[in-house]
Amino acid sequence: MANSGPGGRGGGFGGPMMRSFQQDPGVAEHRITRDTLKRILGFARPYRLRIAVFLGLIAVDAAIGAALPLVYRAIIDRGIARDNLPLVVGLAGVLAGAAIVAA
Repeated sequence: MANSGPGGRGGGFGGPMMRSFQQDPGVAEHRITRDTLKRILGFARPYRLRIAVFLGLIAVDAAIGAALPLVYRAIIDRGIARDNLPLVVGLAGVLAGAAIVAA
């Protein structure tokens, strides 16, 4: 039997157990207290730089992902439609660079 999730029971991440937590009103309506949040942040404190770098990289990746359709549009509308080969080549280089950065 193929392993279709953690534990091989199917259902993807968390499987049926996570669905039951989402449906349980005691869990779904539970709010994290201020003291619990302070403890969590205390555990994360030694990793502040790593967390900041990680969040920064996520923001850069999201910006690249949002900009790519605009680059494709410029290639089609301003490059191909107007026979502007240098623009097409330059923007193709931008796409190649974005693919390298995103990898």
